[in-house]
Amino acid sequence: MRIQKRFNLRQYSVYVECEKKLITALLSVSLLIPAAVAVAAVATNTFSTKMMLVVFMMFIMLPLAAMGAYMWATGKGQWAISGYNTMPESKREYYNAEKMSKDVGKLTTVISLVTLAGLCMTLYIPHSFIVLFIIIAFVLGISIFFAFSKGDKYLKDPAKTPPAATKKERKTQKILAGISVAVVAAILIAVFLFIGSGSVNASMDDERLHVDAPMVNSYVYYEDVRSVDLRENIDLGMRVGGFGGSKILSGNFNNGEFGDYTLACNKDVKTYIVVEHGQGKILVFNLGSAGETVGFFEDLTEKTHL
Repeated sequence: MRIQKRFNLRQYSVYVECEKKLITALLSVSLLIPAAVAVAAVATNTFSTKMMLVVFMMFIMLPLAAMGAYMWATGKGQWAISGYNTMPESKREYYNAEKMSKDVGKLTTVISLVTLAGLCMTLYIPHSFIVLFIIIAFVLGISIFFAFSKGDKYLKDPAKTPPAATKKERKTQKILAGISVAVVAAILIAVFLFIGSGSVNASMDDERLHVDAPMVNSYVYYEDVRSVDLRENIDLGMRVGGFGGSKILSGNFNNGEFGDYTLACNKDVKTYIVVEHGQGKILVFNLGSAGETVGFFEDLTEKTHL
C-alpha cells in the first residue's frame, strides 16, 4: 500500500510538472507573437502610435486567450477559476471541475480575442464600426450571464448539493465582497475626479516652446519649427492614446489631415495653434479662450520668426 501511494505521488508530481511546462510554453508563445510584431514594425519603419497600442493590447489579451485555450482543450487549470480555487476541498468534490474548466476556458478565449479584435477595430476602422463592437460585447456579456446563471449546472449529481457554508466561510465571503465593493467605488470616484481635472498650459523661453497638459509634456525648440498656423474648427479625429476629460482633450490623436499628432486643447475653445516641427511632427494646442490663443500665437510667431 505504501509503495502504491509513493508511486501515485510520483505520477502526480510528474503530471504537475508537465502541466507547468505546457502552460509556460503556451504563455511564452503568446508573448513572443506581439514581440515579433513590434520587432518587425521597427525593422520596416512602420512602428506608429497605433501599432504600439496594438502590441500593448496583444501582450495583455493573447496570454489570456492562450490560458483559456488550454483550459478549453484539456479541462484542466481549475486553480485559475475564481471562486472554485478558494472553495474548501469538501465542497469541490461535488462539482464537475473538468466541465467547469472547459466552459471557463471557452469564454476566456472568445472574450480575449473578441476584445482584442474590437480594440484594434477602434484604431483602424471608421467610428461606425465601434457600434458593432459594442453590440458584440453586449451579446457576449448576456451569453456569459446565462451560461453561469444556473447554479447546479456543474454539480456532478444535481440531487446532491454541497453543504451550506459555515459561519466562518460566510464571514470571509462578506469581507471579500466588502473589499470588492470598496475597491470598485474608489476606482469610480477616482475616475470621476480625474475626468473633471486637468488644464492646458503653454509657455515660451528664449529657446523653446513648452506645452503641458494631462499626458502631454512637449518641448519644441524654435530652430526645429517649420510652420506655425492659427486654425479654426479643426477635425480632431480620434484619440489613439491619451486623456479625454469633461473639459480637456490631450494626448496622441489621429485624423485625416495630420495623421498621428499631439493634441492639448480646451473643448470649448475652437481656435487652435498648429505647430509643425522636426520630421513632420504636429503639435496642436490652444489656451483657455480664443483671445488667449490668438495672443499666444502672435508671440510664438515672433519667437520663431515665421
